[in-house]
Amino acid sequence: MLYLHGLSSGDFVPAPGQFLGSTKGLSAATITKMAQTWQAEQQAFAQRDLSGVDYVCVWADGIHVNVRLDNEKLCLLVLIGARADGCKELVALTDGYREATGSWADLLRDCRRRGMRAPVLAIGDGAKYPKAVAKITDDLEPLLAFYDFPAEQWIHPCAPRGPAA
Repeated sequence: MLYLHGLSSGDFVPAPGQFLGSTKGLSAATITKMAQTWQAEQQAFAQRDLSGVDYVCVWADGIHVNVRLDNEKLCLLVLIGARADGCKELVALTDGYREATGSWADLLRDCRRRGMRAPVLAIGDGAKYPKAVAKITDDLEPLLAFYDFPAEQWIHPCAPRGPAA
């Protein structure tokens, strides 16, 4: 957050002491190295191949972080996917503008470029998109077919089972 507010690496040193109780070992060089490591990890995540995963459902939302870099509010664009086995994972995370078609189109184009195939169902924020709502209501029977199975089979595959060993 300090970096986003324009503070230099030298200004970082006293701040972690507020959170961690100590600034020992947190020189400007250490902070710079940590930031470089985080940036490399973010780039690797943002460039990873998505062709080996099929998502049956994808949720998309924009999260405001109260950082203003210009007149519009920048936010985090988040794409979370559910695999066929029921496990959810973060698919994409980038900055953009929540209500901007261009920001979302760029995110989705990037996911497609990295090999992501279209999910069975995509969910956005709200029900203000009549075509999307019509798609769901028109296909309601296959969407709810899950409930045709006995309740014992409704257990989420990724949910913890019983007490930890």
